[in-house]
Amino acid sequence: MASRGSRELQVLLEALLAGELPGSSAIASLSAMNGEECAAMQREWVSIPVSTRRQLMLQVTGLADDNVDLDFTALARMALHDEDAGVRELAVAALWESEDRHVAADLTRLLQEDPSDEVRAAAAGGLKGFVVAREFEHFDRRQGDEIVNALRSVASGEGEPAHLRATAIEALGARSLAWVRNLIEDAYYSDERELRLAALTAMGLSAGEEWSEFVIEQLGSEDPEFRFQAARACYGIATEDLVEPLSRLLDDEDPEVALAAVSGLGEIGGEAALEHLREFRRRAPGPLFEALDEAIESARSLANLIATGPGEG
Repeated sequence: MASRGSRELQVLLEALLAGELPGSSAIASLSAMNGEECAAMQREWVSIPVSTRRQLMLQVTGLADDNVDLDFTALARMALHDEDAGVRELAVAALWESEDRHVAADLTRLLQEDPSDEVRAAAAGGLKGFVVAREFEHFDRRQGDEIVNALRSVASGEGEPAHLRATAIEALGARSLAWVRNLIEDAYYSDERELRLAALTAMGLSAGEEWSEFVIEQLGSEDPEFRFQAARACYGIATEDLVEPLSRLLDDEDPEVALAAVSGLGEIGGEAALEHLREFRRRAPGPLFEALDEAIESARSLANLIATGPGEG
């Protein structure tokens, strides 16, 4: 490596070729690789054992999550072409926070062409952020529309696996187009469980109050997974109409549902949500205290904002 010394890269490659995963500091040196470094890595890549390549991609994803200054885009984009579907899927996960248009093009290609449905589903999930960026005019319109159309093709493809269609529907949730709303509603009434759950996720991402009645219906579901996804959908919709039905889940027998209800009330905010959270704090189990305190603070801040108005104190 030019800046860190070719010897450092060689030592790292020797370890990888031997099936050994170097320490975090050594792997961190693969951040922001230049062209020469990428070429050196690519020459040896296929000779690295598959299990080691998978472990490496897992490690770089974890390191990037812990340190925003680390950028493994070059390494991950290279790994998108790996012959092993597992490596490609992990490489996609390593790129989920990217805002790079070249990454968007890579993920679109994988969604449309990859032979592995798992990789395609990962790519669909990775494109969600670009759909949001397109919705708010923070991304190239033409490329953004190409992404949306590619996701639409998968989401509406009846021959596609349900889990892949579900991920594509979720990714489209933020796009405020009539056909997207129709797609979400059709998914809600689908016979496929995965599509119905995806519809709830998409409703939350849309932040559309028109979905409140659907979400309220599922807050009362006998299925804890539907209650959980409905509670999470409340985060995005965040209308006061959801406060009362959501508050009934604070004592849910499923701790994940209860936690989602706590967080949802914190996101909605206002005096009613704050009152429910404070009252629940007196009887809540210990593991929920931290989340409750955060939700109470959030609800209080939003209540103050509502009381004073956005232009005042």
